[in-house]
Amino acid sequence: MVPTRFRRTTGRRTVRRTWSALVSALALGAVALAGAPAAHAGPQPVPWVYYVGDDGALWGFTQQTDGSWTTAAPQGPTGQTLPGGHVAATRIAGGLPSVFFVGVDGAVYQDCPLLTKPVAVTATRLAPPGAAITAEVVGGQITVTAARQIPQGKAVAAAPRTPPALAPAAAPHEISNPCSPPVNVRFNTSSTYAGGAMTSVGTSGGYHDVLFVDTAGAVRVQWQGPQGSTLSEKALTAPGTAKPGGGVTAVNTQGLGLPGSALTLFFTGHDGRVRVAHTTEQGSLTGSVQPNTTGTADAPDGAPLSAVAGAKGLAVGYAASDGAFSVAYLTPTGAWQKTFRTGAAGDFASGAPSAATAAADGDYDWYCGNGLRVPVHLHGPLPGPKWVDVGLPNVVVGASFAAV
Repeated sequence: MVPTRFRRTTGRRTVRRTWSALVSALALGAVALAGAPAAHAGPQPVPWVYYVGDDGALWGFTQQTDGSWTTAAPQGPTGQTLPGGHVAATRIAGGLPSVFFVGVDGAVYQDCPLLTKPVAVTATRLAPPGAAITAEVVGGQITVTAARQIPQGKAVAAAPRTPPALAPAAAPHEISNPCSPPVNVRFNTSSTYAGGAMTSVGTSGGYHDVLFVDTAGAVRVQWQGPQGSTLSEKALTAPGTAKPGGGVTAVNTQGLGLPGSALTLFFTGHDGRVRVAHTTEQGSLTGSVQPNTTGTADAPDGAPLSAVAGAKGLAVGYAASDGAFSVAYLTPTGAWQKTFRTGAAGDFASGAPSAATAAADGDYDWYCGNGLRVPVHLHGPLPGPKWVDVGLPNVVVGASFAAV
């Protein structure tokens, strides 16, 4: 078993304890499991989910080994980052989850169940507070990519002062901590980056691919091979294909049987339809971009997307234009199968961010903040199940979710 933390509140005091302490408490008949994520064990890691609450603190919840879900609870102090700021999560095989965000001081922070609060893994003033960030495992090491700093002379919202411009190249910053080996931190320094969404995927060949929609509306990829390789970049689609800075997500599909492909990516078009494409590790399309025509054209232009690969194939979800939630399923080779809508119109803010994980039973789990500002969870396939509340109403509109 591994140490973790849980929340027991007496008045306003929150106490964090180790898993061994919890075992002792259970032996004495104590019941104190409501709150922060509990430890997990076994070959199938349970999902951990994170978001930044309206208090600027990192919040998290998880599924326990008995299948129940904990209530979302703070994982650190208030005001560490901007309310609803971007979060990214990943884990090294067999390891604990790690979650990352950019704090109000412009440093990249990491948190995991072994820490009592998130810790900085870079110097300060390197990125805008709450800015877009991604995390993935490449070659047994966590690689984090954050949005570049805004150039000198432009305002940085909610930042205490304008930080210096970033160096033109990626710059690893190795600080050891209990969560993982030193994290490799990079920055998106592309002159075409429009801000907004980014996604990253690591491959078995040691490649790290970062995808985003550039200032011209083309889906663009940056990729770098094993350590020491040259950083390369190119457009995957024509200009005007998507909204600059709009939603894009990708998953590693090397084990799903699509010849020649390593990644499957999703992005929204201007016509309300999500598109799928497949690429190699070196950022080349292996076929044509295919729109989803199995359901209603209800995806907001540039909407955030969440995608997952599981035993039954691929799935992508988003908060639809009318506030319902849509999930589209694809075959393991990435062909559109069917699209379901769940919930009623107005249940979610149009284009609200979400996160997804593959479940142990071969289905999928989805996480989002609903129209009542409550974090919610859904287990698929759809239709059928309903969203279940897993926390307090502290999710700001547009808050990022990360799950692993």
